[in-house]
Amino acid sequence: MPFIPRHQDESVAPAEPLRIGVRPLLVVAFSGLILVALSGAFLLGLAVVGLMAGAVAGWELLRRHLRRSGRLVALDRPV
Repeated sequence: MPFIPRHQDESVAPAEPLRIGVRPLLVVAFSGLILVALSGAFLLGLAVVGLMAGAVAGWELLRRHLRRSGRLVALDRPV
């Protein structure tokens, strides 16, 4: 849209402040709260699953190590 200069004698109406109702602000605030809560719950669940996976992997490594150490007693005869 081209810029059309105004004459000096024409008055320009003052700009009105931006008016937002209370209901849209409450909807946005509630939606943001739900989004933050769900994201936090997801991250906590992901952390719990990671800790459980680490515990299971550690348990399996420990179990393998304990089983193997009993077999390594007689190294002089071939298996």
